[in-house]
Amino acid sequence: MLHSVLDLKNLKQMIKAADLSFDDLRPFTIVGFNGLYVLRKTKAMKISHWLRLNHLLANLGYCAVFVAELERLQFLSSNLDLAQEFFQEFELDLAASEQVLHSGIFAAAPPPAAPAPAFGQEILLRQKLKQALENLHLHSTVSEPTGYATAMQFLAGESCVLTTEAFEQAALKLDQLESIELVDALDNLRQRHKVPTVSDYEQAARQLDLEAWLEVRQDPAIETRIEQDYAEAEQVAATRAQEFVDQVQYLLLVPVATTEMVPGFFHLGGVNDMPAAHVHMAFLRRWKKTNKARLLGVGPDALYVHLEKPALTDEKARHLAIEHFRYCPDNVMQSMGTISRLADEIKGCDLWQFWWE
Repeated sequence: MLHSVLDLKNLKQMIKAADLSFDDLRPFTIVGFNGLYVLRKTKAMKISHWLRLNHLLANLGYCAVFVAELERLQFLSSNLDLAQEFFQEFELDLAASEQVLHSGIFAAAPPPAAPAPAFGQEILLRQKLKQALENLHLHSTVSEPTGYATAMQFLAGESCVLTTEAFEQAALKLDQLESIELVDALDNLRQRHKVPTVSDYEQAARQLDLEAWLEVRQDPAIETRIEQDYAEAEQVAATRAQEFVDQVQYLLLVPVATTEMVPGFFHLGGVNDMPAAHVHMAFLRRWKKTNKARLLGVGPDALYVHLEKPALTDEKARHLAIEHFRYCPDNVMQSMGTISRLADEIKGCDLWQFWWE
């Protein structure tokens, strides 16, 4: 599925067949990733050109996504480092967390020699939470469980106050997410100390229980917040897909057959609460079926998705807004302020934007 060597003559023919004038087609090096090419985009390029190009490139096992800053893409090499750490160098696994949980009590335990690798969660936040929970008693019932985004907001140092019960609920959410994300396809690789390939991530995306993942990441307090109860947030105007295409300068040609596989190629995710690569792939597969979605643009901490079938009703837009919020809480917490405003942005818009701070 991956190609380290590509016939440039064939690649240039495919680009010409997509009715694109081009120059400056060249190999592009990101540490640890081979087979990439970068193409300077023309100002006259349209979404229709990009769609046609991807249709043709699939015959070569390639796809094209837009990038704005080539320099920042070098940070993607850190994703490979994280994947190698988790799958090759692990000392502690999920079972290790059971050592500090017995009979419903967080017991004091000797600190590990090294931080336990986190999968799909930001390592420092997880460690901060677990350290804070040492010696706290777990209660069997909590009347108002703390939502995922609220817990992450607290751990990130935002002005947010959590009770002891909320701390405990947050710890359970992190453990639940880790258990859901570590599907058999990835767990088997981990036991053999092998870093996943794109095909492995694709299999993991199919095994992932996306509904269970979304359920853990819900935050009713934010999802039901009404407009007048929330301080005014800066309104972010909806950005149409062509406007995004006009702004960026390059196309990155990635050696995978379809755009939803790109996160797997780069091991994208696992920092700043950005979901793991196979979670991105599972959502992209889901949205491809429901909205004819394709990954349009990529960065080390952002994704842009183009839709051929945007949500056209209030009901569908709100449903998607809640799904987007659970997938990327910063869409609400750092920009729109409420689910309602996010739904207003989504309705009728052919570009979805995701950014994890």
